[in-house]
Amino acid sequence: MRTLRERRDRQPERVKRITTDDAPAFQTAVINGVLDVPFCPDTGSDANIIGRPVLEELRDLVHDLPVGRVEPPAQVVAAGGNMMFCREKVQVDLQIVTAAGPLALTNIECLVLVAPEEELLLGKTMLPSIWVDLDGVFEPLSQQHIAVAEAEADDVPSSHVEVLGTAEDGEVATVLHRLVDEGIEAGFDDDRSDELRRFVIDYADVFRLRLGHDEPADVGPLKIRHEAGAQPYRSGVRRYPEAQRQFLRDYVRELESAGLVVRNNQSRWSCPALPVAKRGSGEFWITIDYCPVNRVTVPLAGAVPNIAVVVESVRGAYGLGVFDFHKGFWQMPLHPNNHEMFSFVAEDGVFTPTRVPQGASDSAVHFQAQMNDILKDLLFRSMLVWIDVVLLFAQSAGALLKNLEQFFSILRQRKLKLNEKKCKMFAKRVEWCGKLIDDEGVEHNPERLAALRQMPLTPTGAALQHFLCALN
Repeated sequence: MRTLRERRDRQPERVKRITTDDAPAFQTAVINGVLDVPFCPDTGSDANIIGRPVLEELRDLVHDLPVGRVEPPAQVVAAGGNMMFCREKVQVDLQIVTAAGPLALTNIECLVLVAPEEELLLGKTMLPSIWVDLDGVFEPLSQQHIAVAEAEADDVPSSHVEVLGTAEDGEVATVLHRLVDEGIEAGFDDDRSDELRRFVIDYADVFRLRLGHDEPADVGPLKIRHEAGAQPYRSGVRRYPEAQRQFLRDYVRELESAGLVVRNNQSRWSCPALPVAKRGSGEFWITIDYCPVNRVTVPLAGAVPNIAVVVESVRGAYGLGVFDFHKGFWQMPLHPNNHEMFSFVAEDGVFTPTRVPQGASDSAVHFQAQMNDILKDLLFRSMLVWIDVVLLFAQSAGALLKNLEQFFSILRQRKLKLNEKKCKMFAKRVEWCGKLIDDEGVEHNPERLAALRQMPLTPTGAALQHFLCALN
């Protein structure tokens, strides 16, 4: 009877997301030092919530994860009025980046929502207990609007790091032939297909399959300006599970052997390195917490283009090509005076990068500026550039070949390399920056809208209001 009475008297817990127009809803939290997940400080949630996919991923990475049953199951109201249940709970350690630096939280109890949610919601009862003012302390991560592009540009994901060593000519040529075949199947002019094939193979040296011992690109180096009175930041060595320790050792060793980082135990700067697991892949990638450096950096005055505006240049095009720079930031030179400030610390020492690092506040803006400069003769007339992804277009097969030759010639001259696994030589319709683009214009990718379209209608007006509050 006590269980029935408790179940009857228990009020459903609520899960609601409240955001403002001037701050992104999601940042990133690291769970138990091994799993990177989207994080939302949720002022409308009564409890800390994670979805079942997050729990399953943690179970694969952490042995003896403390998971318990919730009796009776906790009932929650989702952001649409739907009733859902949490039948399990788990205790985890969290690391969250705030304006004051990384915030470490231990033994945090989270309810496990029986739903395919992939983020962490930190509830309103938790936040006041750690004296966190959502309006003042949590600071959006630097360059939040381009963080995804940065991560994809420089990520070297693998459970065993396989980088460094120039791709063999035969392996590159095989992939290039396939790219040409795909272009012909997509409708490239048959009369000029042999010309396209010969031309692409002639420029095989501007393509890479894996990170190699290449010289830095022949572009201007990134030069950082400190605020007056800036003091060096020194981080201690973090503790990692064994899988992450091995990954970090292999990763740093390979980068050091290629000259992309140098051992520098005399550095007065050192930021922490954190290997985290990619969801669903079993692979790792590395993040360097450059927040202390970014806080004392005078940012560059620059901007990335407005996609909705620039894609109007593509209307009426005969065909399109998409090209992705291979580990773009690793190709960019870093001014020697700024090497030391981007040093990071690992178990076996401090390492200093010699190329532009991912995570620096100026990295993406600098990359965009360099591309705008070296490709200025093609920009908007036959090419659009969004950081490290290029969209090339033309009004005829002949014009496309001419544009390709000019583009590849610039890359060869500037010592820039493309990732041939992410390139398309020719297509009538492509995805670029999350949009589907063809000769008629641009539209959203339906796959990105599928979840929104499949949401059930709200049953009541109150539920609709609740849902709209969550969106805003």
